[in-house]
Amino acid sequence: MRTGDDDTNDGRDGVGLKERGNPLPEAPRTWPSAQQWLVILGTPAVLLGVLWLFAESHVQELRDGRTATVIGAGGCHEGGGHAGPPPSCHATWQFPDGHISSGTVPSSSVVRGDTVFAGEGWAYPSAAPVWQLVGIFSFIATSVLVVNVAIWVVEFRQDRQRRTYELRYGHEYLPDPGYTSDPSGSAA
Repeated sequence: MRTGDDDTNDGRDGVGLKERGNPLPEAPRTWPSAQQWLVILGTPAVLLGVLWLFAESHVQELRDGRTATVIGAGGCHEGGGHAGPPPSCHATWQFPDGHISSGTVPSSSVVRGDTVFAGEGWAYPSAAPVWQLVGIFSFIATSVLVVNVAIWVVEFRQDRQRRTYELRYGHEYLPDPGYTSDPSGSAA
């Protein structure tokens, strides 16, 4: 059995590597076709577009939100767990510039003097819930891009390996028949 450590013969054509004038050929690099580029770039673009539809309002809230002081609150609801509506209070708040707005704050208790992260008609007890939502969407978007790039790199390398094998040995690459995808490791 040949280990490939010697350079006297490659075991295929009877010509030693030292005798070969040129090294074994390697498949040239190929660029993806237009259809492949559409999949490579289109899939994450569509997924990121869908994510943006959900995240855009929260990004807008982060951009427009400011701290404000609650000047009046009432009508608080504790929330009904998983089946009922979430906790909320109706409140009025004043921004540092004197502008006043009101709306619903997603909290079970808001009292006069509390500081909220707010905009025109909306408020949160702090900026943390908005950052958390934007962070989740950012993580998902980054994961989509990283997974797409990883899949593309693996496919590119496997394709190049297959083409190099076919170029070197003159026949189609066939996977090892002893390989099994059975998790128990036994052949079918």
